[in-house]
Formats: sequence, structure tokens, C-alpha cells
Amino acid sequence: MRLYTTRPVRELTDDELQETIRNKPVVLSPHALDHLSTAQRKVFKEQELKDMLAKENPRKTYLQANGRYCAYFRKAE
Repeated sequence: MRLYTTRPVRELTDDELQETIRNKPVVLSPHALDHLSTAQRKVFKEQELKDMLAKENPRKTYLQANGRYCAYFRKAE
């Protein structure tokens, strides 16, 4: 049996991230929203998170073992 985990397997550069998302739809998994605090969920709606990904460089971006990507931003509340 093969498990597809969210374990990071490789860090992406900013250029690799931009190439990966260029002209492709960005889909947020429900798991991504679980990582937001209750206060953050009130401020950051799904479209705003997608816009952040398009307009800002995350602190870290990883390809996960499950084939999906994760991006970490630092935002003051």
C-alpha cells in the first residue's frame, strides 16, 4: 500500500513556483484551510489566498510527497 503524505520532498525556488502556477488554475485543498486560525479564516478567504500566491513570494514553497504543493507566508494579524 502506498501512502501519499503531505511530507515536503523538495523546496521550490520562486522562479519554479511561478512557472508551476503560470496559466494554471490554483486549487486550495480543505487541508490548506485547516492550517489557518479562526481569526485568519475571517480575514483570508479562498480567493484572497489565491491572489496572495499570484502576487507575493511565499517564505517557503515545497513539493509534497502527495504531488501537491504547499506555500508558507508570513502575515501579521
